Amino acid sequence: MLPLSAAQVHLGLNHLPVFAALFALAALAFAAVSGRVAAQRLGLGLVAFAAVSALPVFFSGEGAEEIVEHRPGVSEARIERHEEAAEAALYVLLAAGGLAAAGLLVGRIRPAAPARTVTGLALLLTLVAAGMMLQVAHLGGQIRHDEIRAAAATASPGLPG
Repeated sequence: MLPLSAAQVHLGLNHLPVFAALFALAALAFAAVSGRVAAQRLGLGLVAFAAVSALPVFFSGEGAEEIVEHRPGVSEARIERHEEAAEAALYVLLAAGGLAAAGLLVGRIRPAAPARTVTGLALLLTLVAAGMMLQVAHLGGQIRHDEIRAAAATASPGLPG
């Protein structure tokens, strides 16, 4: 088996934290409406998983940048916008994941359901993180996909692509 490059790791894993956060959001929203403990635990676990899965994606980004930054059609400005947005989203997702992990740990010590407050805060942070991560994904797609840049330019006239 050949070693993977940073770009392969980055591209191979970059959808994982985005979709994990979206599934976590759905589970936490269901838990908030239904009050089901299993849904709370599932949602909190998915948030923690999303946070952990975002780490290799984030840390492989610099290596991926080095591989693609000098290719035709690749803009350093697009890479920087993607990188800055990714860093901010990572911090929010890590905060949500830390809160979720703490809620799960407390639930293990005290078998009662994770506190509704923890679930509600995790839901709110995950909502923010998921929105930020969708923006990061969009910005990342613009780096190498001119069809995404064209759609973004059409949707937002006046903004540089």
